[in-house]
Amino acid sequence: ITGVGAATPLGRDFRTIGDHLLAGHSGATLVTDSHAAHAQQLPTCLTPEPPTPSGWDDAKFRSLARSDQFALWSAVVALEDAGWSAGAPRPRMGLALGSGGELLCRWETDWNAGGSEMIEGREQAPTLVWSLGERLGIDGPTSTIAAACASGNYAIAQARRWIELGLVDVCLAGGVEAISPMCRANFNNLRALSRRTVDVQRASRPFDKGRDGFVTGEGAAM
Repeated sequence: ITGVGAATPLGRDFRTIGDHLLAGHSGATLVTDSHAAHAQQLPTCLTPEPPTPSGWDDAKFRSLARSDQFALWSAVVALEDAGWSAGAPRPRMGLALGSGGELLCRWETDWNAGGSEMIEGREQAPTLVWSLGERLGIDGPTSTIAAACASGNYAIAQARRWIELGLVDVCLAGGVEAISPMCRANFNNLRALSRRTVDVQRASRPFDKGRDGFVTGEGAAM
């Protein structure tokens, strides 16, 4: 691994994120989702908007969906961290991106705008990985890996395999997720989420005997 880029609830650079993790800090805050007369409070790890990557148009960047912003920021920073500069000759490069909830966020945005893609589908809709590859000028193999919570890990394994097979010389690999109200509602209806509204910073406790569910989080790392 020669470069890292990230957008997380605990920071956007390796040292800051690492320091927070080693100190046992949590990115969880209490989020309220309201629908009609019902309101639900859930601990959630939200990621702040990443800054516009150097050399990119701010208006165009801000017009992208949050998941696209997370992914593009992380990919650009990872390439810079690895020593790649804009316009420099590149070897054969691939892109393996883990994302389990890409369609859910897109369907929710479309539904809120009065669309019906969730029911009727849509032909030739660009995927997140395809759009990211086009923006970065990647002409090697690209793939979306959807394997729930392990999506990012599987993407790294896929990238390693492509390199071993000689299909690429370099590969961007990682994961991205954006959490939406529908996403929280789905997991909450499954009774899978922690519902702690007190001591939210300690709501995520997977190995504790008082565990009452997991805490959703969003962001990206490449």
